[in-house]
Amino acid sequence: MTIGIILGCIIALFFALVYESPFLAVLPIAGVVYAVGAATVGAAIMANPWIAVGIVAGYITAGSLGALFLMWPAYIRKTVRRYKKSRQYQNGYKYTLPKASTNKKRIGSWVTYWPMHILVWFADDPIRALINRIIYHSRHVFTGVAVKTAKRALASEGIEDWKEEDIQL
Repeated sequence: MTIGIILGCIIALFFALVYESPFLAVLPIAGVVYAVGAATVGAAIMANPWIAVGIVAGYITAGSLGALFLMWPAYIRKTVRRYKKSRQYQNGYKYTLPKASTNKKRIGSWVTYWPMHILVWFADDPIRALINRIIYHSRHVFTGVAVKTAKRALASEGIEDWKEEDIQL
């Protein structure tokens, strides 16, 4: 039952982070602490306070580095992609660079919940790029199959008066 609670909390945390809601992310963490046993965690912290301080400092450092070098550049790239698809770009407006001061909540979420954000980052951008690359490179194969199939289908239906240009891609 404890494993089920922990897995449920991890899934809930994943969705809370995808939607960038720190409030929703606190609830699954509380569930994990409850499932593991708050007394055990509290006793470990009381017995080894400097180790606990080191773990927290390392966690915040790792989260800050992840936010700075992975999440913030990925966010900037996403805003550039959105800008390019928007009417602002089409109407000649200039791109406005997002400021860290207006994204404190987002950056704080990246620092605080960095393990899940890193998983989301790995699962989102690279997989999406891989799928787009596969589709881009395989479109010629699909086009070739479509043209050959259309030629065979036209011939089998007895349609003789067609030209290669009649097949629109």
